[in-house]
Amino acid sequence: MRIKKVRINNYRSVQNSGDIYLEEKVTILAGKNESGKTAILEALEDFDKDKEIRKEAKPIFNEEAVSQVAVTFTLSADEVNPLLQTIGLEGKEEKSCDLTITKTFPKTYDLDGDTSKWLNGKLDGQANETRKAIKGKASSISSALKKNESVGLAFPELDFSDTASLVKQLTDFQQQLTPLLPKIEDETQRNAATQDLAEAVKLAQQLQATLDLVRKFTDALVKSTPNFIYFDSFENLLPFQIPLAEAKKNKAVLNFAKISEIDLDLLLNAERTRQQNINYLSRKSTTITGDFLDFWNQDKVELEAMLDGDNLVFGFVEEGKSEKFSMQQRSKGFQWFLSFYIQLKLHYESGTQNYLLVDEPGLYLHAKAQRDVLSVLEDRSAKMPVIFSTHSPYLLDPDKLDRVRLVFRGREDGTTVESKIHKVSDKETLTPILTAIGLEITSGITNPDKLNNVVVEGPSDWYYLTSFKTILDDGQLNFIYGGGSGNMPKVGTILHGWGCKVLYLYDSDQGKKDGEKNLTKRWLVEKAQIKAVSDSDGVRIEDLFTQEDFINHVLEDSSKTYKSSNSEYVTKAKADKVLLAKKFLSRATEMKDKLSKDTKENFKKVFEVLIKEFSSEEKAKV
Repeated sequence: MRIKKVRINNYRSVQNSGDIYLEEKVTILAGKNESGKTAILEALEDFDKDKEIRKEAKPIFNEEAVSQVAVTFTLSADEVNPLLQTIGLEGKEEKSCDLTITKTFPKTYDLDGDTSKWLNGKLDGQANETRKAIKGKASSISSALKKNESVGLAFPELDFSDTASLVKQLTDFQQQLTPLLPKIEDETQRNAATQDLAEAVKLAQQLQATLDLVRKFTDALVKSTPNFIYFDSFENLLPFQIPLAEAKKNKAVLNFAKISEIDLDLLLNAERTRQQNINYLSRKSTTITGDFLDFWNQDKVELEAMLDGDNLVFGFVEEGKSEKFSMQQRSKGFQWFLSFYIQLKLHYESGTQNYLLVDEPGLYLHAKAQRDVLSVLEDRSAKMPVIFSTHSPYLLDPDKLDRVRLVFRGREDGTTVESKIHKVSDKETLTPILTAIGLEITSGITNPDKLNNVVVEGPSDWYYLTSFKTILDDGQLNFIYGGGSGNMPKVGTILHGWGCKVLYLYDSDQGKKDGEKNLTKRWLVEKAQIKAVSDSDGVRIEDLFTQEDFINHVLEDSSKTYKSSNSEYVTKAKADKVLLAKKFLSRATEMKDKLSKDTKENFKKVFEVLIKEFSSEEKAKV
């Protein structure tokens, strides 16, 4: 079971987040301070089945608003069918399906409309059909009573929002009407009213039983959802010293004992000798040290757990020194990393499905250590998906910008989230992304991938060209989305300021002509720095694919036929060309052996033109 998307309503600064689509492994919430990143993570934490939505979540902008968090899960057939069996239905799902649960303040879980319809469909639409039948009986009885005013009783307006109340409502009315029925002189009408009322009561009881099954299914689904683990940087720091008798009362010590497999009960056993406990902790400390150093790639530090009289002591020893430091004597960066390590290891090895939520990871760490954090998160995300917030460029991989969700806050509509980077123009929100592009530039070129920067016109250009870096095994170029033709010079100027070499790449259309005019006259860019994907007019990035390759590997629909160019077809069909390109990037590795020679040659020519120009610039400098 994995999360497909999230929607948050009336939660702190979030009025309506819109659908936040999550990546399978790592999803990054990027945005400036006070944009609402933390609120999104806390809302997910509050969705956890063991928690209530916190009172503080009530939005300031509307005290009457009710906080809600809706999560859509994708379940495989093997996950759905056992849930259906819990309510007596034979699980016959053959494909995965998406089910959405909405949690309403403080702790009410309900299936959303589409999921309810899906389940009612499994229940043969029984609930909806039963409601219709009850309304039909009610109409007949009401009509009979209007024709017989002497009865002196009107049929009540039924409340279908609460099935228990509905049953009581009909039962009470049945008790009121029964002694008055003789006043209906027409025997046929009298018998019909009696029978309709009895059937209405029975149907309401059936409806209650059906909705009880919906509740039972909902409870089973909620119970099977992953845990949401929110990492609070300094909530639990290891003490330097704690009486052994109190060790089990300290959460940080308990967590540390779990990951290092220290049996605190064993240490507290009165029959054990002090020497046995010292040797036991010495063996455990060796294990802890080795494992921790796999994560901490900065200054080498050993972590030791030892006994001092009746106290359990945790000390840190720097390489080549003998003095032991307490947790509080280490830097905030080290404190954060150790706390992070303990939580990560604890939940990663728990045997349960968890989502890890991290707010501003590595805030106190320098650039290299932040990259270490990103590597650890990526490594662990295959088993434990990660959602983290940041405004640090060092936690953004410029080759994986598709996993970034931009968070921004408007004056009127509060916090919203945008999955498509190309749709956001807020400079402060985009700054960490722009910085990530040239991350190594200012401190010297350590990665040739960042040396030759090519600013491209559209997001689909970026996705396709980045894909062919993998397909062609050519990592000499770093493609950068320029935010549209009008913004390309601005992005290029930033890169120039960082000391980068920059080229501009356009489709071979009017946009290239306009862009070239703008760059050369207004921004004083040399014409040689402006390139096109083809020497032929009217050629766009999609047209570098053969039609057969585009149909089979981009559109993924072999039944498609068209006489126009690939780019013209996409425009006429009103297809989402950015989404098509993004999906292609996700399959880049497998495309190596599937694409035709002609398609590869077309893209290879583009790469060769760009690389040749960069080489010419370098020679000119020499």
